[in-house]
Amino acid sequence: MRQAWEAASQALTAGDLPRAAGLLRQARQSLIDALSDLRLADARQEATLLIAADRLGEQLDAYLDALEGLAALAHPRPPAGAAPVRFHRDYASAVRNGLRSMAAIVLAGLFWLWSGWTDGDMMLLVLAPYCSLLATAGDPPAGARAFLRGCLYAVPAAWVCAFGVLPHLDGFALLAVALAVFWLPGILATSSPRTAFGGLAYLVAFNTLTAADNPMQYSMQAFANHAVAWVLATSFALLCFQVILPRHPGRDIARLRRVIRDDALALLRGKRLADAGWQQRQQHRVAQLGALLKGRPAQLADALAQSLAALRVGLETQRIQRLLANRALPPQAQRLAQAGLDRLARGGAPASRRSQHARRAARLLAGQLGLAGPQRPAVQKAMAAFADIHWLIQGHAAYFDAHPFLEPPRAE
Repeated sequence: MRQAWEAASQALTAGDLPRAAGLLRQARQSLIDALSDLRLADARQEATLLIAADRLGEQLDAYLDALEGLAALAHPRPPAGAAPVRFHRDYASAVRNGLRSMAAIVLAGLFWLWSGWTDGDMMLLVLAPYCSLLATAGDPPAGARAFLRGCLYAVPAAWVCAFGVLPHLDGFALLAVALAVFWLPGILATSSPRTAFGGLAYLVAFNTLTAADNPMQYSMQAFANHAVAWVLATSFALLCFQVILPRHPGRDIARLRRVIRDDALALLRGKRLADAGWQQRQQHRVAQLGALLKGRPAQLADALAQSLAALRVGLETQRIQRLLANRALPPQAQRLAQAGLDRLARGGAPASRRSQHARRAARLLAGQLGLAGPQRPAVQKAMAAFADIHWLIQGHAAYFDAHPFLEPPRAE
């Protein structure tokens, strides 16, 4: 398996995607063939080995999907009937950000009416799209600060360019070179996610304030009005996203961890969901959780371990549901597996107590291995899935049993 990984990596480095995918498919088939004849005297050891092999197989499948996606980029059109990707939608944050955007525009409009400023419309024209961008950002206050910082850099740069450089130039070639010199810092800033918002604000504000035209018109009054409009617009955005309905990262983290856990336990209680959509939403939530905790390494390790355990519980539950739906198990094993799922879904006991039913189902299915005949691989999968559910929940019992879910401390 290691040789296949290394060979596929070398082929991918050389740009040979088909060869890399072929090597991984061969490795996947070799893994399936090796598991088909697996028979150990200790059912616990057999379940442990099957769980590890299943996870390795899933990693191979995910890598193959990624290679297919890379290969699709070489085609002019995407393949027809591509499956849509499901994302986690945080409606509470969306409503809060929408209200803050509305408040920013309303307050800026009231300021314009109160001041009687003739160029106040420019302020609203800048504020509206920026609020739309910030409303979808992961950390709107940080984005608003970056917008204001980029705007403050753009004002003196545009003044130097418009009144110090352009009056001495003649011809498009010199104009393009002069503008490119001022564009370069913004372009470099947008190439990094950390400074992308600031770079975007710098580029847009600089081009608007410079107002290169043919013929060029130099008006210090118009420049000052537009510069003040840009600074006030980004200041209003920062004020509203920082002060109105302020964000609580600890609450967002706790909500994400709770949703990840509750969706896994919902499957355990018998809820039926589309396999791919459920997994994609959970993975997106785990990625968002990692982004929120990237500055807290100790909490990040614990939160990711618990969230990935919840993801695995859901995947193993879906594996058992598929085996039962396809009637891949012998009749007696089918009844035992169905009874195990029913017991897991029954009652309001904590998850750590209900997981004992998963251990019992795994033991009963282990007793059916010798009687399964050609359906032994399916019984092995069901046994390993029940055992994995038990071990995962017991290993993170405090996480699966917590109610209500506590927020992490605010201190960094």
